[in-house]
Amino acid sequence: MNLVFIDMLLRHLMWTGDLEFAREIWPALQRHLAWERRLFRRTYAGADGKELPLYEAYAAIWASDNLQYNGGGAAHSSAYNAFAFRFAAKLAQALGEDGTRMRPRRSLSGKQ
Repeated sequence: MNLVFIDMLLRHLMWTGDLEFAREIWPALQRHLAWERRLFRRTYAGADGKELPLYEAYAAIWASDNLQYNGGGAAHSSAYNAFAFRFAAKLAQALGEDGTRMRPRRSLSGKQ
């Protein structure tokens, strides 16, 4: 559920503009996004053969006794991450940090 917590933090920063708090959580945000990209970003072939960069939802859910998970790209995890990486790139600029690693490598449309 880190994904949802990070989303809430970023939306809080969007709403408040609290750069002092942003500086405080910046290291944790960097580690989280690197973790998401390293462990959960996968490339899947679309119906037209085009490669789609999607994120798996393995760590984005609270598992119950009757839930099974076998991988696969998920729209909700991909959307959470698309927002997080885009906002983190803007936040890095506001903090005077290098945000090049935060920029999305490629979107679902194939554009940068």
